[in-house]
Amino acid sequence: MKYVFLSLPINGKTAEEVKAAREKAKKEIQSILYNESLEFINNWITEQPPYHLTGSKIGLWYLAKSLEKLVDADVIYCAKDWTNYRGCVIEKDAAKQYGIDVYTYSQYLMSQGLPSNNV
Repeated sequence: MKYVFLSLPINGKTAEEVKAAREKAKKEIQSILYNESLEFINNWITEQPPYHLTGSKIGLWYLAKSLEKLVDADVIYCAKDWTNYRGCVIEKDAAKQYGIDVYTYSQYLMSQGLPSNNV
């Protein structure tokens, strides 16, 4: 059993859009690791940040909460457009630095025989 952390852009998206993106990302990583038994970590943060935080510090608070959940992962999958979002880049870098297997959207595209453009 491998525990999978999904790193995907959520800033500016509705809960429904995030849920749909999570389901798509699950299918993508399952197609890469088709011989593995996978369990997906629930990294949806429902807690609200402390009232005194403002601006970019709110994003940093959510990132810190997300990194707490990354600790349980064996694998991180960085979904489409992850390179355009600071939080996703930091999650991927942290995973790599701490020995968590990293898979990205470009690896999914290559596994499907599609051009990856190093995404």
